[in-house]
Amino acid sequence: MKIAFLAQRPHAIPSLASWFIAEWPQYYGKRSRADVEEEFRECLNTERLPIGLVAYQDDAPCGVIVLRESAMTDLPQYSPGLGAFYVAASHRNRGIGAQLVHAGIGVAKALGHSAVYATTGRAAKIFERAGWRDLGTILHRGQALTLYRWEAAAEHFGAARGLRL
Repeated sequence: MKIAFLAQRPHAIPSLASWFIAEWPQYYGKRSRADVEEEFRECLNTERLPIGLVAYQDDAPCGVIVLRESAMTDLPQYSPGLGAFYVAASHRNRGIGAQLVHAGIGVAKALGHSAVYATTGRAAKIFERAGWRDLGTILHRGQALTLYRWEAAAEHFGAARGLRL
């Protein structure tokens, strides 16, 4: 499994759109397929937000994450944010989600950010294992989501926890 900028693998966009329409029909199912694909095409950047990252194996996409302006459009103060986070069901429980989150942090750090935010309703363990701080629960479109914050300073502190003096 490898991770690349979506800009380097734009042929993955139709698969990503299919996943999102099937996974979140209450949101993406109301939109045209072309509209969902266009949303991913907006992430074909490598040096400015939004930046899409795609995990792939044997040239087939298996996951995606986007570093964008904020964790959610309704929460612009939590910037930048990781979102559009999805791993195909057939590739779950293999660490791909954790690697995508780590890659997203790497891109944010390369752009000079010392903190990143994310919201999730189902992937809490991935963020918690990576040392993200739980900022609380928010209600979004009737769904409870946990808001997380990653901080560069916390990453260094977390690495020191295993030291024995």
